[in-house]
Amino acid sequence: MKWSHLAGRLDDAITLHQQTLTDCERVLGPTHPTTETVRNNLAVARSSEAG
Repeated sequence: MKWSHLAGRLDDAITLHQQTLTDCERVLGPTHPTTETVRNNLAVARSSEAG
């Protein structure tokens, strides 16, 4: 589902990225490399939403 925004499901993608980020921050911490990757993926999805 990582690329669901490419299939016209941008709202779903953003929601999933937000949920994943929350979990990663809680479990791994805010500076863990995986958390940073998820944060970046959320930013990319949000920038796609903007236009």
